[in-house]
Amino acid sequence: MKKEMSMIAAFHNQKDPDFNEKTMIEETKLEKNQNYELEKVESLIKETADLIKKITLEDDYSDNIEQQELLLKAKKDAKNKILEVLNDIKEYMMSILTSDEVKLEAESAEQEYYLKKLENADEIRKRKHNALISDLQSTIRFISHNFAQISEKAIEKWEEEREEKNLPILKAKRLKFPKNIICPDNVNIRDRDQVADWAAKTFAVSLEKIKKELS
Repeated sequence: MKKEMSMIAAFHNQKDPDFNEKTMIEETKLEKNQNYELEKVESLIKETADLIKKITLEDDYSDNIEQQELLLKAKKDAKNKILEVLNDIKEYMMSILTSDEVKLEAESAEQEYYLKKLENADEIRKRKHNALISDLQSTIRFISHNFAQISEKAIEKWEEEREEKNLPILKAKRLKFPKNIICPDNVNIRDRDQVADWAAKTFAVSLEKIKKELS
């Protein structure tokens, strides 16, 4: 039985029959041949954005001007954090493409020049990957702490940390968000390979389409 290729591997493999030069990844073939649920990736981000829009203040603070301003800022910050992750995805996927293009020069380029160029490309790719993972985790923490129904212990710890830093605490009515907020629940956000594969799926959906829905 042929082992299914991960989305990130398919992105690397530009000679694969499922690869589309114009769109990087041909969505319909990947859905059919590899059972990737790209629409769910898109809908999860949209679901999170919609939940953030629905967040209101606790009844005791509904008329509190400071809390109203804090809520507006938190919603704006959450949206910007999601957009930052989407930008990270684009930069990471483009760094992979650049690295692959450098590898294609192996036969024609001078060895020392090629190795140095490949080293630089790989360094940039790793840096973009690290930024994506860091911003993704930061986004999940921010939305969970401010808006999501998390444990009382987690809320108390977050509020204590805010108080120690003399930072205001948002008093919002918490809603039930997906476990990983903008990632499928089965993605380990600390696993580099899993985050990379999720990034490739999200890239395949169309980042611009998702960004438009966030506006």
